[in-house]
Amino acid sequence: MNRSIFPEVYPPRANLCPLLVFNSFDDDNINNTVFNFVDPMHNDKYSMKKDLHSELLAGASIRFSKYGWLLLISKDMKTPFFYNPFTNVIIRLPDFPDPGHKLFLSGMSFSSSPTSPHCVVFAIQPGKDNRISIYAIKRGSCDWKYLVLHNCDDSFVPCLNNPVFFRTGFFCLDYSGTLGCCVANDDDKNNNGLDWAVYGDPIKQFDDAFPSYLVECDGDLLLLNVGTIGETVGVFRLDWTNEVWVKVESLGKHMLFISNTSSFSAIAPPNSQMENKVNFPRLHKDGRSVLFYSLDTGRYHYSIRTRAQQNSVDAATNFYYTKEMCNCTWIEPDWSQMSTPTDEDGVGWLS
Repeated sequence: MNRSIFPEVYPPRANLCPLLVFNSFDDDNINNTVFNFVDPMHNDKYSMKKDLHSELLAGASIRFSKYGWLLLISKDMKTPFFYNPFTNVIIRLPDFPDPGHKLFLSGMSFSSSPTSPHCVVFAIQPGKDNRISIYAIKRGSCDWKYLVLHNCDDSFVPCLNNPVFFRTGFFCLDYSGTLGCCVANDDDKNNNGLDWAVYGDPIKQFDDAFPSYLVECDGDLLLLNVGTIGETVGVFRLDWTNEVWVKVESLGKHMLFISNTSSFSAIAPPNSQMENKVNFPRLHKDGRSVLFYSLDTGRYHYSIRTRAQQNSVDAATNFYYTKEMCNCTWIEPDWSQMSTPTDEDGVGWLS
């Protein structure tokens, strides 16, 4: 059982710190590992060995993570599927409709746990001739809803990062800070049940040369903007009334976990000293710790804490001497789905 890869410090309980997980199939794989995990709070590292799902996982790309589940897409870029590495449960989704060209998604997301009857999966893809393709599928459906948008004025160019399900829709970010939103409904007569809107020019605020990330935090929609090689970090909250991004000075007891595939917030565990920090999918060059940015100090840090050294922290000024992990995301450990059946064919998606 995969849970055995983690020591007993990880029984099923609340307030677990999210883990950085990255796929191991691209490595030499001397130890037969599928995924590696890093705990940013204690710098513990874990590995998951090959199992009966290894053939499907081989070469698959991690696209999103939430509620303890990974959303991946197969090596041939056709079959998306959910995988819970803590319970070894897998749920296949129907293949994407054939768009007539190679699928290159800029982002994927889902609204709720894959076992929820209300779960919706969403994907967006920039295309040629100023076109944008959006896809959505709800649990119980056998087919994807599919819509091609004609972005004639080039007003929205999707970022290579994850959309965020917020309130009733999937919010997507473009390179200048503009927001697009897709709402999937049951009315297939209009736009195949997919309503798309782009928020106006006042939201455009950032240079498209720098990466930005969307994240929901305590009922707000936040944007994290990072400068060249990480020299600047800004956190902004969306003012819905005026449609502008407002600078955030403190996250309070929250901590952020940022990556191109999944960004989310969590309340810092008691006495963890992780509040008001932004965790990046980067390890120190020697692999010993996760890089984080503190809004208290206005600087980057990487902790060299062990269970015997609780307060040893070094500072950094940018991304130099760090390595961004490829095919990675953040995941919240969850062993609560032990009895969930698999749906190997994807037909009906556990309907």
